[in-house]
Amino acid sequence: MSTQRQSDYILTVTRLAAEGLSCNQIAEAVGKTSPAIRKLCYRNKINLAVGFYFRKPIGEKKTKAVARAKLREKRGGAAAHNRIWNEANREKYLAHKAVETAVKRGKLNKLPCQVCGGTKLVHAHHDDYARKLDVIWLCPLHHKQRHKQLNAARMSGSTDIPSLNLDGVSAPSFFNISHTQTPLTQ
Repeated sequence: MSTQRQSDYILTVTRLAAEGLSCNQIAEAVGKTSPAIRKLCYRNKINLAVGFYFRKPIGEKKTKAVARAKLREKRGGAAAHNRIWNEANREKYLAHKAVETAVKRGKLNKLPCQVCGGTKLVHAHHDDYARKLDVIWLCPLHHKQRHKQLNAARMSGSTDIPSLNLDGVSAPSFFNISHTQTPLTQ
């Protein structure tokens, strides 16, 4: 194929690709095979319709920075929202981080739920955020109920922390030894 004919051919493929035609449609229009069109597009950096043969347009490189930016955009600013909450609730945030760090370092062990004994997913509940490692281990259901119980006590004007008794079901006797756990010493 002559150089002039080759450049006309490339321009035709570029125009058809810009119109959004698929690789198969372009191949049919110019009388070539799909692999030949894909090869031509790849070599000449012609963007085919995204999604037909390529996940991203040819020539676009996905760097870590681009991936992080897209992830931040996808999250919708969740990190900014978390940062605002952490600043507004500094004492709670520091207590949560202290428990997280102590569990990671093995200074605090996760225990089963102190109401039902469930071990699948347990939360560390703080009755007092000033005592960072003084926690009650509760499953998500009983953690939510504990907060309802504390909010009801707060709304009634009580300053006392109610005992751990959720829905009239107290913790089994083997959990009543200590509702809290202190860090292990090493």
